[in-house]
Amino acid sequence: PPPPEGDRKREVDSLASVSFVEKIFFPSKSTMSNKPDEDIKNQTADDAAEAEEEVPQLSITLNILSTIQTAQNQNGLRHGDYMRYRRYCSRKMHRLRKTTKLTCGRGKFQKKAMTLADVQDVRHLMILLFEAERCWSYALDLKHELTDLQPDNHRLKFHIKRRMSKACQAAENLYKMCQDCANKRTLLESEGYFHWMQGNLASEEGKWEEALAKFEQSKAIFGELAKITDSLDSIVFSEKIEQIEPFIRYCQYNFHGSFADPAALKDLTSGKLGPYAESLKSRVEDLLTEEKTKQVEEGVKIDFNGQNLTIKNDKTRLSLQLAEEAAQTSQEGSSLKEKLGAHVHILSNLEDATRHINNEKKEAKIDGSSGASTYYKTLLQYVQYKKHMAMLNRAVVTMTNSSATFDKENEIDNILKGGKAKHTKPKDVVKTIDNALHNIDNILDILDKVHEGQVCNDLEVKQKVYTAWRCKFVALSYAFESRFREAVALMGRTKEKIQSAAQVLSNSHIKQKNDLLAMLKEMDAGLLKLKTKMDAKLAMQSFLESNPEYAQRKQAEMEKSKKNKKKKTAGSSTTASHDFNLVDTTPKMEPMPAKPIIFDLVWNRLDFPDVSEKTQQSKGILGRLGWGRLWGS
Repeated sequence: PPPPEGDRKREVDSLASVSFVEKIFFPSKSTMSNKPDEDIKNQTADDAAEAEEEVPQLSITLNILSTIQTAQNQNGLRHGDYMRYRRYCSRKMHRLRKTTKLTCGRGKFQKKAMTLADVQDVRHLMILLFEAERCWSYALDLKHELTDLQPDNHRLKFHIKRRMSKACQAAENLYKMCQDCANKRTLLESEGYFHWMQGNLASEEGKWEEALAKFEQSKAIFGELAKITDSLDSIVFSEKIEQIEPFIRYCQYNFHGSFADPAALKDLTSGKLGPYAESLKSRVEDLLTEEKTKQVEEGVKIDFNGQNLTIKNDKTRLSLQLAEEAAQTSQEGSSLKEKLGAHVHILSNLEDATRHINNEKKEAKIDGSSGASTYYKTLLQYVQYKKHMAMLNRAVVTMTNSSATFDKENEIDNILKGGKAKHTKPKDVVKTIDNALHNIDNILDILDKVHEGQVCNDLEVKQKVYTAWRCKFVALSYAFESRFREAVALMGRTKEKIQSAAQVLSNSHIKQKNDLLAMLKEMDAGLLKLKTKMDAKLAMQSFLESNPEYAQRKQAEMEKSKKNKKKKTAGSSTTASHDFNLVDTTPKMEPMPAKPIIFDLVWNRLDFPDVSEKTQQSKGILGRLGWGRLWGS
């Protein structure tokens, strides 16, 4: 039913009073209520625009690579401790979240994602940066464990990929935040860091083309930043580029499939990788092992003495392959120690190959008349040929170094003067050359001159050159023993052998032809001077033998001069060369009375007083009371 008339009137009056109060105390509200709806919408949009204009646009600066490099060098990555660096990143993130009040709950973990509205200063960007670094270092720590302890753990491999994926996601979040709140340099640096992390993830998943593209993009960005920044920052970017380049080469190797030259992989870890060395080194080592295994499986074919041999034993093939690698190392070595060490590895691997062949022959139980016996005999001859060649090369390296020492240290002049050899005696060099000639004879006995004619001719030429070399040092060994008559005769024989070797060498086609001709020419040039000195020594020796009295007098004078030299005290060069006494350094001797010596002669004639009563007096209270008698004292 409708309300009564009195109640309706009171309701109208109350509404009127409310509108009157609003007009007095809230005039803006009352006026706004009278505006049309379109004006209200326009004013709301204008207020929002003004609010956006009042919020300043952030331009945060964060040197990403410098921050990472400092943190890594100070927290374990200088020596490859990824676990320590990961723990540091976790503590750093916790401190940053606590100071920026972005903690993930108290007591119970409640993940709190960072939004653009939360970013106010550089600390917020550092949270994302160290989150990416933490996941990345965790992945490499797991990879280190996978390489050393559990190489076949597929669960661990999956965990590594998942950690690397999270690191890539954190780097992407950092890049997106820098697009809205960082300056241009930080944006470019974050983009390069993001591409580098993407390349790591793609290479871990085996996507070599994608990884190659990402690493190239990262290298290009850091290269441009190195050009426009100052010297200190450009060094950081240049070092990062040097660290990326081996990864690019590794991806190119896997993507293009250039497995023909596995030696190219050895240069990948030679650059400045810094803390990233382990992540690439393990991959390269695995790939090198795979390449060696493939070469062993394919087999080794040998053409020796007109026979084609295929080595079927895996151990024999591996030993011969290692010997070839050691031989290449000896050729590339610069110092004597490196070359001799490489020859030790060659000989040890060839000994292993000989043992494996003999074991295989023994297990096969082959008769001496069968064709397989000829196969093993030829294979053993090939290994013996390689061994004698290695011993020949080692002897050549040793005698070349000894000859150079003789020329540099003036050993020959010292020997002719009657002194001792400082470094090497001539007999030792002669022994080394004899070893080389002996190995050449053994090689010539093994080789078949019909099929290996060129190798035999080269060895015969070298034999003539080394024979002339030996003749020279035999002459020096006689001169070392003051037998100059034999030394002069051998010098004439050395001249003949040098001429004969040079003539044979000029008509040959040996590879070391120019080096051997230069050595013979140098030997011939110093031979005339050496022979002249020996002729003078021989003439002096003949004169002394014909005049024994003069020889004895000279010998006595020499011994006297040696004694005088020993008696001379050390002094200045002037005093040593001349007997000039400018100052008397010691006082002259003067006579003086001796110190008197007193003897006590009265002691035995004195009568001293008797003090026995004082010495026999009892000691203590018990002694005075006589208790000592009870104890038998």
